[in-house]
Amino acid sequence: MNLQSIMPYLVSVFTALLSAFVSIYVCRKQAKADIEKLQEQHKADLEKLEKKHDLDIEKEKEMAKLEKDKIELEHKLEIEKMQAESGNAFATDITSQLFGMAFQNDKIQKKLDEAISKGLEEN
Repeated sequence: MNLQSIMPYLVSVFTALLSAFVSIYVCRKQAKADIEKLQEQHKADLEKLEKKHDLDIEKEKEMAKLEKDKIELEHKLEIEKMQAESGNAFATDITSQLFGMAFQNDKIQKKLDEAISKGLEEN
């Protein structure tokens, strides 16, 4: 066999090998680029999700704070209402006791009877 007879085959094999190596190189380069793109997209998605999560946590904290403030205000109003009611009851009790003591006193009872009879005589 001489070199000239196998030369066309060698050229064909060489170009096929060259084409294969170039294709492998291009595919690997494209695969790396795709992987980097996916990693960047994944990283951006994670950051977006973390920000959303942080915002949700802040929103929940604010809602809890508002609920706590509402409950505290309701308790404060209820306490004030109870204090006002107990103050009114105290004033009523004292007034009742004072009038009760006054009506039990003979001098005051006499003056009251005189004033009532005087009022009745005038009418």
